[in-house]
Amino acid sequence: LPRTVLALALGLAAACSPARAAPRASEFEPARAWAHLEHIVALGERPAGSAELEELRRYLEQELTTAGLAPEREAFRAATPCGEIEMANVFADLPAADGARTPLLVLATHIDTKAGLPFPFVGANDGGSGTAVLLELARVLAARARRVEVRFLFLDGEEAMRREWRDPDNCYGSRQHV
Repeated sequence: LPRTVLALALGLAAACSPARAAPRASEFEPARAWAHLEHIVALGERPAGSAELEELRRYLEQELTTAGLAPEREAFRAATPCGEIEMANVFADLPAADGARTPLLVLATHIDTKAGLPFPFVGANDGGSGTAVLLELARVLAARARRVEVRFLFLDGEEAMRREWRDPDNCYGSRQHV
């Protein structure tokens, strides 16, 4: 497993090197990840329970399907200090290339943004960038032979609903998924 993580990191570093010939389907494309980030940020703020976050979930499902994956929703109702809120994680599993049962490597990011701030917060350097990179990584790994099963997990409700971040008012999606 540590070798797999190292290989992923080295692959990402190599993919971000200066311009070269057109990338193959199995190569990380920084420009594609950037385009995902631009799309995500253009949605605006995406707090849990918002229409903007639902639009992002549909975008994720579309892109994962295009990559040959079968995205699933994990809908749940979270009891928060602001009342009960409908949330949904999105994930897609990529089996090992030979179909063997292997350890499951979970790569996760959160897709929501913090609500209740005195300024607009679109999460470009937070949930946006991680989501964009994980989406591109899903496309790349789906085109490669793998020795482990990978789950691409996009978590809802990771930001606190109150202005201050205090347990247990956070990590709703990851607690639900576990």
